[in-house]
Amino acid sequence: MFHICSSRHPHWDLPRLCDALPRIHLRRSVTGEQRFVDEFGRETFFHGSNAVVKGPPWIPSRDGFDPLTSLTAKDFELMKAAGLNVLRLGVMWPGVEPQRGVYNESYLRIVRDIVEEAATYGIYILADMHQDLLSEKFCGEGVPLWAAQPVPVPFPVPLSLPYLPGWDGLPKRDDCFRFESWAAYQASIATVSAYDRLFTNHDNLTNAWGAFWAEVAETLADAPGVLGLNIINEPFPGNFYEDPSLLIPDVADRKRLQPAYDTVAEHIRAVAPDALIFFAGTTWDRTGRITDKLPLGFEHPPGGNEFANRSVNSFHFYTPPQSAEHAKSYFQQRLKDARRLGTGLFLTETCCDFFFEDAAPAVDSLGLSWLHWEWKPFCKNSTSSESQAGDFGACKTGSGGWPFADGVFIESMYRALARPYAQAIAGNFSFAHFGESGHFRLEFLADPNIKKPTVLSTPDIIYPAGFSLVVSPPDACDIEYLTGIVHLRSKSTVAFGEKVIVQVFPKGQELVV
Repeated sequence: MFHICSSRHPHWDLPRLCDALPRIHLRRSVTGEQRFVDEFGRETFFHGSNAVVKGPPWIPSRDGFDPLTSLTAKDFELMKAAGLNVLRLGVMWPGVEPQRGVYNESYLRIVRDIVEEAATYGIYILADMHQDLLSEKFCGEGVPLWAAQPVPVPFPVPLSLPYLPGWDGLPKRDDCFRFESWAAYQASIATVSAYDRLFTNHDNLTNAWGAFWAEVAETLADAPGVLGLNIINEPFPGNFYEDPSLLIPDVADRKRLQPAYDTVAEHIRAVAPDALIFFAGTTWDRTGRITDKLPLGFEHPPGGNEFANRSVNSFHFYTPPQSAEHAKSYFQQRLKDARRLGTGLFLTETCCDFFFEDAAPAVDSLGLSWLHWEWKPFCKNSTSSESQAGDFGACKTGSGGWPFADGVFIESMYRALARPYAQAIAGNFSFAHFGESGHFRLEFLADPNIKKPTVLSTPDIIYPAGFSLVVSPPDACDIEYLTGIVHLRSKSTVAFGEKVIVQVFPKGQELVV
């Protein structure tokens, strides 16, 4: 987390909120990967959601709660009550820089406002340059129209005959939905060539991408609770028609993404040297029993090995392309990648019942942080226009909500998100498990030198009748019960490295020590 406590926008009259949330950095664990640690020395863990608007105005609505489009105090209250402490926010390049070299200060002000408000609810923000299919030119979103520069082959050849553009010069919404999956358009020559040109600095585009991020980083430099910068979502590796080797995940990581990430990171580090940079490999084809276990192809984190302690591998889990049957081995491979590269690790997208049923137990046991897709649809379709853009945002390339499914609050979805966990540990994580019965178990190695408490999230929606808590050794901690959370402060009698087991049981369940 970067925390400079100065602003390049003094005319905004920004409040001094630098101490609103503990600052987060990375610290190498005994197993080799970097773990999130707060300024008090506690290992920290994150559960959260996503908020991405895939069309104009490119940012959630702020003028009142709406079950489809808003991100307001009510949303943050609901997140906090569920124990969520992080939000991946789409900071969309078309919103920031609609014209090349011209930055939208009004948009950046809204981003800043969201970050500041989230911090007052104890929620960190991961700024995300979200993209799917790169641009509206290819039925997706991500970069401004001026930055989507394909070779002169009509879209979506060779998947179909060329689409006739609509009134705005872009493919029409009905055409964009011709294929069962939007991901099919990744194979159009126009799409892959535009990715390639972004990554290889055609027309100085990689540097423009870096300049965009530098502008965002400067805007957020002194903001409270900025966890990091996710430099691109789900990157497609480029023009595999010209270079078939890009179909091999580790080759694509090394040949296309690594050089581009180095360039973008250089721009970010020039203005925010301590920012946590989140970076992703080629997520699109790590599938099945074999490829789930393939390593990333990166030889170093963005910018070089000296930045490993400020770099986080961002990865996703969906079925498909991943295999639910082999979920734990997939997560273990991602941990191996983080240990080899010396970086942090964060599951920045996953979704739905299959995650909570098939993958969450493995994620819990390994001490990984996760973000669920997505808090609400953040779009409204238009009935009066053929444009991809709706009345708000654009309902495409994967939109929908948990818990606000199609704008309707679903309590069962909300309950699934409210999974108990340790938000902070005064020591070192060993193991965690949450069962369907409501029983939660945490094991950690205590560090009595850390004076701040271990913090457990115990949301009321999980324990409506209350709960019982058992700690072993029984005299290891002083316990303080607060609304939806528990503080456990290690006593001076606890030895450094001593194993502490904490168990939470719904009222009425038999206690097992």
